[in-house]
Amino acid sequence: MNNIHLIIEAVEQLEKYKNKNALELLRDNYSIHDSDSDDDNDTYNSDISNTVLNVSMGVKNGQKKNAPPNSKDQSNISIHLDDQTIKRGSGWHVWEDNGIWYHLGGNKNRKPTIYRLITDGKVGWSKINDQRESQDLYDLYGK
Repeated sequence: MNNIHLIIEAVEQLEKYKNKNALELLRDNYSIHDSDSDDDNDTYNSDISNTVLNVSMGVKNGQKKNAPPNSKDQSNISIHLDDQTIKRGSGWHVWEDNGIWYHLGGNKNRKPTIYRLITDGKVGWSKINDQRESQDLYDLYGK
């Protein structure tokens, strides 16, 4: 995985400060794809079918559109694959359980929601059916 997560954070900071020359240089030299979603729809990148090495929280993004009122700031979520890293989603927490990655984010009804990482030929997040733990996790990480 090297230090690709540091590169992603650097790109996000450069975007924040509108440093176009450095941003273009990083994008030209590193395979970094940017996509963000935080609604109830499944989100995929159909061009990717690589092994997931890790999932991590990136820099805070200040996104509030799908968060309950008075939530903590959400962070970008980075999915580290064997040959690239993609930014996909936003939330307060990521974790792995029995080889499956999850993240806690919000939904369009502004409620805490648990999503599962989908990797079967596509990479993206899908809302899980059992949301019983979402409020407890939100109380720990999102408030």
